[in-house]
Amino acid sequence: MSELLWTLERHALPIARIAAAGGGVVLAVLGVVLLFSTDNSAGALFVVGVGAACLLFALYAPRVRLQSFGVLGAQIAVRDVVGERLELARTGDSPVAGEQAAVLRNLGDVYDHVRRSQPPSGERTRLLDRLAAEVRGAAGATPFDPTEVATWFIDGSDSLRFVALNLMLVRPDKQYFVAVLEGIEHSRSGFEQYYALLVARAIVDELSPVAREVLGETVERASRKPRLSHDESRKLVAAEILRRLQAPAPSAPAR
Repeated sequence: MSELLWTLERHALPIARIAAAGGGVVLAVLGVVLLFSTDNSAGALFVVGVGAACLLFALYAPRVRLQSFGVLGAQIAVRDVVGERLELARTGDSPVAGEQAAVLRNLGDVYDHVRRSQPPSGERTRLLDRLAAEVRGAAGATPFDPTEVATWFIDGSDSLRFVALNLMLVRPDKQYFVAVLEGIEHSRSGFEQYYALLVARAIVDELSPVAREVLGETVERASRKPRLSHDESRKLVAAEILRRLQAPAPSAPAR
């Protein structure tokens, strides 16, 4: 099934972009003609809007996430989260920070390339794990803002989410809790879910009792689904998280 999805992603998206480009041009031209030749300006503007949406999809499909589409109101909201957001956690104009940002962007691009060009396999997973280790190494001693890193994951493209998860592993923080829940329950790939589980394991002892309960429910739900239950590595991490959640929460340090 994963190989079928990879094949569809690799070949169907370029075809869809070409079709969207052609349809977008036709609809945009038709809408302009209707705008000046009929009294139905609202309908003409709607056709122009649909044509523009098709062109946007054709141009930016690999980089956009469709947030909402209201057909009757012709309301289209598209969030384009790009690599430029890797402006490393308010580190100013430091040349070192600039170099690290460039390295992280490049590693994110390599991640995208590998996932597009290679079908799912053990070899691809090993290569992506090595890329993940390089991201953690490139993070170095740079002080990332946890809130910003969590935002990269929640709002980001697949490559930005990949970078964000590995930055979370460098310096685990309970502020990543919501992003971790998203990564476990609504991951875009098995690889992403595995790394979200690793971050959850790293922060579990810092969580409040309520957060621990929510995490346990989330991991249990994910564990019942074939996507996780058929993968031994994810099962092991999920089982360890659940074991640690069953133990009493660590006491807060004395002040």
